[in-house]
Amino acid sequence: MKRTTQSSSECQSKRTYCPYVETVDRSLIDFDKEKVCCKTLKTNQLYCCMICGKFYQGRDVGSPAYVHSLEENHHIFLSLSTKQFFNLPHGNEVIETSFKDIINALDPVYTLNDISHLDDENKVIQLKDHFNKKYIIGYIGFNNLGRTDSINCLLQSIGHCKEIRNLLLSYEEIENISSKARCGELIKRVSMLIRKQWNSTIIKSVISPYELMSELSRLRKNFSIEKQEDVIEFYMFFINALLPLTQCFQGQIQIEEDGKKSIKKCTCIPLDLPPMPLYPDQMKEKIIPQLLLKDILKKYDGKTDTLIGKRSVRFLIKTLPKYLTFVIKRFERNTFQGEKNITVVEFEDTLDMSDYVVNDSIKQQTNYHLVSAIKHDGGIEDGTYSSFLYHQSLKKWFEINNEEVKEAFFPLIKVSAICLLIYEQDE
Repeated sequence: MKRTTQSSSECQSKRTYCPYVETVDRSLIDFDKEKVCCKTLKTNQLYCCMICGKFYQGRDVGSPAYVHSLEENHHIFLSLSTKQFFNLPHGNEVIETSFKDIINALDPVYTLNDISHLDDENKVIQLKDHFNKKYIIGYIGFNNLGRTDSINCLLQSIGHCKEIRNLLLSYEEIENISSKARCGELIKRVSMLIRKQWNSTIIKSVISPYELMSELSRLRKNFSIEKQEDVIEFYMFFINALLPLTQCFQGQIQIEEDGKKSIKKCTCIPLDLPPMPLYPDQMKEKIIPQLLLKDILKKYDGKTDTLIGKRSVRFLIKTLPKYLTFVIKRFERNTFQGEKNITVVEFEDTLDMSDYVVNDSIKQQTNYHLVSAIKHDGGIEDGTYSSFLYHQSLKKWFEINNEEVKEAFFPLIKVSAICLLIYEQDE
């Protein structure tokens, strides 16, 4: 292992060589867990032991980290704030080039050049983590921390919307935006998660969104990782909470009622499914109805009347967003029970919205391509969510179900019980 040599001008407290470098155990290092001292439960001046992976406070004489180094004979510690390595109890700084992957695991940093070349077709795509497990950059599983699968799916999808992804990867941009945003801390934690998602030097090819879930529990009164979130309801909260990052999801709908027209902002296009058949077919089997996406999109053609209570209204899209999100309402809940509509909505990976846009003097790009789809499998109470993501260079679709990542086939994707579709506007 190559180590740099100490220059005579360096002070005695800084050493480039340390005899304990080989004791570092990457398999026990986990920067996704809650960063709190395991002795004092405090969060300031934290150091991570590179041998056991635990967090301790301070490095002065008598501090938890200092005592741990003596009691357990663990000597290499990383400062979480300065990203410097130290040899305790001596207090010398350790400079070791082989520790670069550990720093990247703690806090991945991207230059503007890195971000601009992230989607290059000739870029190395498949890599191996510390455990020799193969992974594809940007297609990394998230741990299910209870019943957080719907949140994981939405995070995966957001991380593949290039415009917002590129902002989330830029540390300087996020620092500036989060300082002015209503949910600044949430934006920071989402940014950290997406930066880890696209990291090319990771220790393990799975990410635990624990810190993000902790922030969500602070922001949402009844939030619990043991309670599955409805992906559509969470999408509405999440997109609004991440403003102004998510302005690229915002469009406008024209509503016509009794000859009067009004404009309303929207972050998604809600699509209604017809009721399920009440009775089975002649073979006494449950019927699974099938529709085309364009069939339920007629609601937004400006000609079809939609009943809202006793009112009759017509919808037409006034302004198309960069990212067009369709939410398909599959669940009906009441006081006693819930029911899932399993109607299959067939869709394509390209979409032309010209029939659903207000015909005015403003020229809009109406062609879109599919970025992500989220499906729901199983019953309304015990079902699970998974996301489908397209890889442009490989020309393949992948399904990510929490920690599991596998190749998917589009003919099967488009007949799944999809709840949410995200399309990106063509250039």
